[in-house]
Amino acid sequence: MSLFSWIKNIFAASPENPSTNLANPDSWLFEALGGGMSDSGVMVSKRSAMQASAVFRCVSILAGVVASLPFGVYRDVDGEKCAAPEHPAHPLLHDAPNEVMTAFTFLELLMSSLLLDGNGYSVILRAGSGHPVEFLPVMPERCEVFKTT
Repeated sequence: MSLFSWIKNIFAASPENPSTNLANPDSWLFEALGGGMSDSGVMVSKRSAMQASAVFRCVSILAGVVASLPFGVYRDVDGEKCAAPEHPAHPLLHDAPNEVMTAFTFLELLMSSLLLDGNGYSVILRAGSGHPVEFLPVMPERCEVFKTT
């Protein structure tokens, strides 16, 4: 569904429309909540998709494999990629991005968000010096993407 069609559907159907009720909501409500109609006519959301063992396992495997890859900060030195363990973000990305997560768990969560939502976000908390001190994951549905010029 194109963006224009989606916007048109939002204005064409609304909660005030008598044909839309909570027992049988129109597709615009499912799409607004992160789901949509499948070819079979069944409404599918991220939550319902993850209840299918195949989807759950695919997301689990892909997120786990990506999270297990070596991760850190690198710098370009004469066209060569070299590790930069002295960078303030390196221990956050390599060991623990915050007090409650390991680097593996953090990357697994970001990859799962990428697979299920199309994006993975985190907030970078910085010290007074501007150096990063903590990465906190943010759910993609709580973010709004916009382009600045």
